[in-house]
Amino acid sequence: GYLNAPNPIDEEGWICTGDEVVEKDGWLKILGRKSDIINIGGEKVYPSEVEAVIGQMDSVIDVVVRGESHPFLGQCICAYINPNENVNRVEMRKSVRNFCREYLEHYKIPTKIIVTDEVLTSSRHKKIRK
Repeated sequence: GYLNAPNPIDEEGWICTGDEVVEKDGWLKILGRKSDIINIGGEKVYPSEVEAVIGQMDSVIDVVVRGESHPFLGQCICAYINPNENVNRVEMRKSVRNFCREYLEHYKIPTKIIVTDEVLTSSRHKKIRK
């Protein structure tokens, strides 16, 4: 643990990481950080799931997904994408949405897609979601 911080180990000896995990047939699947969950009208979305899908595209170098405020739904999904070459930004947004339709439920498809050259990770190579 950290100095002057609560003990991260629970009564059963598990370290409390803040990750959401499911167990099925003896296997553990890490879904993502509870603090990163995007709530879209009551539906829960893990940014890492959407990032994994978009990251499979040949035209994408890196992607960060985060929730942004939405007046009716609470939050919406926003994807920041580094393309691997100069691309038509309008066409890139269309291709990302079309690709996501094949692999994600409709509420998990980003409503806002920003194609950018900005660095999407911190100096420690963590995705910047805030």
